[in-house]
Amino acid sequence: MSEAQHKNITEDAQLGQKDPSKKQPTQQKQQQKGQKTQKSQKSTPIMKKDDENKEVQKEEKVEGEHQLTNKELKALKKQQKHDKKAARVAAGIPPIPQPPSKKEKKEQQQGEKEKHDEKQNKTPQKKKSEKEVKPQSSQGSVCFDPIRLMVGDVKRMPVIPLNSNAVHFSFLQFALECSEYKCIGSTVRALRFIDCIIQMLQSTPFTQSIQCVPMVEDAMKLLENARSVTVGMNNVKNFIFMKNLEIGEALQTAQTISMSIIGSQKEIISKVVDTYKYINQHAVILTLNYSTLLLNIFKNQYAKGTDFKVIVVETSPLKEGAYFARALTDIGIDTTYILPGGLQIVLGTVTRVLSSASAMDGRGSVYTRAGSASVIYAAQKMHIPVIVCCETYKMTDGILKNEKEMCRMCKNATMYDEVPQEMITVVITEFGRVPPSSIPAIVREQRWDSKVLSQEKY
Repeated sequence: MSEAQHKNITEDAQLGQKDPSKKQPTQQKQQQKGQKTQKSQKSTPIMKKDDENKEVQKEEKVEGEHQLTNKELKALKKQQKHDKKAARVAAGIPPIPQPPSKKEKKEQQQGEKEKHDEKQNKTPQKKKSEKEVKPQSSQGSVCFDPIRLMVGDVKRMPVIPLNSNAVHFSFLQFALECSEYKCIGSTVRALRFIDCIIQMLQSTPFTQSIQCVPMVEDAMKLLENARSVTVGMNNVKNFIFMKNLEIGEALQTAQTISMSIIGSQKEIISKVVDTYKYINQHAVILTLNYSTLLLNIFKNQYAKGTDFKVIVVETSPLKEGAYFARALTDIGIDTTYILPGGLQIVLGTVTRVLSSASAMDGRGSVYTRAGSASVIYAAQKMHIPVIVCCETYKMTDGILKNEKEMCRMCKNATMYDEVPQEMITVVITEFGRVPPSSIPAIVREQRWDSKVLSQEKY
């Protein structure tokens, strides 16, 4: 045998000796696992038996004991508390103070308030059971009481104490329109006021006009709270109720006054356009804010083919000049819209100043929109004639006080300006042109003024 074969035989012998030693631990492990499984098989039936015994014991206990309901548990707790209190009393221990209930707290607070009110000589507060009785307004009725109106977006008008028990609904609507600045202009407001009087006279059950006077006076109070009442509205009211007339005659009087106001505007238009011819060819007219009378004057003059230019100066806090300029441009008139800051630039080209009036007093002073006085003063310094168009029903021979009505839409802005007669060149009425100093004579002749009418009132 060679040496290589001898080495292989020796290696095989050594491997054969090592293999049985490696297999011994694996056999031991298998034997141990078998023993554990046998033990677990023996223990599982024992655990099951223990669980069954516990369940049986529980069932026996439940069957032996009586289950208590919720009511019985509450009664048991109360009895235990009562026993504790009795034991404390028997031992001489004072009881534990408990907080008062909600009802007791409310009763104590009400009693304290009543005592406090009695000390200060005040009436006690009303209980919830005592409900206030509010006046109910019947649906479909003509009149409403009490009167509450909205002023702007925030404020509310106060309840006005009235002599009569009712005010016609047309006056309520008119006051609301005035307070919200939906009805603007002295002429428009006067015509609207006459319409309200006509509606009131048509729906009233009275037969004489003197019986409607308290209702009209209450309506005037309402309108004064909404906005300041104009001179024209006062004159119209005094003229309609100057004498004690039947309802039919009073209705005819109101209708004739309404027609006369419209007719007076037509007369002024004809005087300005045809008689005096203040608007010539290539004239430059400066005007202020919005006016229905001036709008009709310019419209009639433009219809005749006259070529002229209008400059509108915005001075009103309600921006009426912008609406007036838009209305003129819609007609086709050459219109320029400026603010008071640009007045000095255009005054050199202006030929006349045309303005309307809200009222005129016995001194010849004119009341117009706020800011007009400065414009008229600047024109008067430039020797430009200032022409004021005013109907006679807006005039009074008394002296008006500039109450400085404040605009609710603009803070710290007045609504009217007082222009003295020295700044006015001439006044155009339905009877012709007159100087401002002759206003009292016209008022006495036309008998529109309240002082003259008061002599024959009722």
